[in-house]
Amino acid sequence: RNLWEFPFQALVNRSGQFLIEKYSISYAPSLTVLASLSRNISKQTTSASTNSLLAFGNPQFLKEDALYQSNENPLVKLPFAESLVNRIKNLYQPQKTKVFVGSNATKTQFESEANKYETIHLATHGLLDDFRPLQSRFWLATDQNTTKKTGWVEAREIMKMKLQAQLVILS
Repeated sequence: RNLWEFPFQALVNRSGQFLIEKYSISYAPSLTVLASLSRNISKQTTSASTNSLLAFGNPQFLKEDALYQSNENPLVKLPFAESLVNRIKNLYQPQKTKVFVGSNATKTQFESEANKYETIHLATHGLLDDFRPLQSRFWLATDQNTTKKTGWVEAREIMKMKLQAQLVILS
């Protein structure tokens, strides 16, 4: 029998317990992949920011953003989203947390801060585009001091960012 087909989790120790009951067991498709993953994990833990939470809630929308809404999913205020991110920030150390709400929850803030945090929480509207997945997006407020036309962040933009986040929540 090939070693990679062997169910290590089914092995029993001397006390009669399955290994899976006592230990976490992981599989890697090859040593090369395992080595690469190990390098990436150690880079993330050493280079990851000490900041814990970056959260955006209830961004303020412009009239131009209304052009991109549908009758089924209008871009309306999300007051509970604001209270949600304000409550979540209490779970983290204050010096390791940044929360942006309303007109401060801008795309510009997201682009400048997102690569510094381990957890990112986005309490805003989103749109999943099945036909053009890279154009799937979520909305943030448009920064009035920039030339950007809208506050939406597309999947294609996120793919270009060098995020350190271990967890991203879209609520």
